[in-house]
Amino acid sequence: MSEKVRDRKNHWRAITVAFRASPEENELLNRKVYICGITKQQYIIDRLLEDKVRVVVNRKVLNRLSERLAVLTDTIHTALQAGTLDDVSADELKFILNILKEIQREEEKFK
Repeated sequence: MSEKVRDRKNHWRAITVAFRASPEENELLNRKVYICGITKQQYIIDRLLEDKVRVVVNRKVLNRLSERLAVLTDTIHTALQAGTLDDVSADELKFILNILKEIQREEEKFK
């Protein structure tokens, strides 16, 4: 039998919680989780219980941010010209901008 894994507060997670989501909501959730560099479980728990999201700031996460920002920039530019910006892209862009603002605030603390 494998060893029980505990979270950072030494809680053993023995309860399963499930919910339904639309394909669009699932896509946005997966994108946000990917950008943060944490597990989907940890992302959801952080958002629901602590109303914040931890972002593991390392080279991989910064590359993911850059990659998604480049794609979104092209998508948004095209959508603005056509007048059809979808909610998933707009929400993801807001999320990335919030992360970048938080990183900037953290950097200012060390100056």
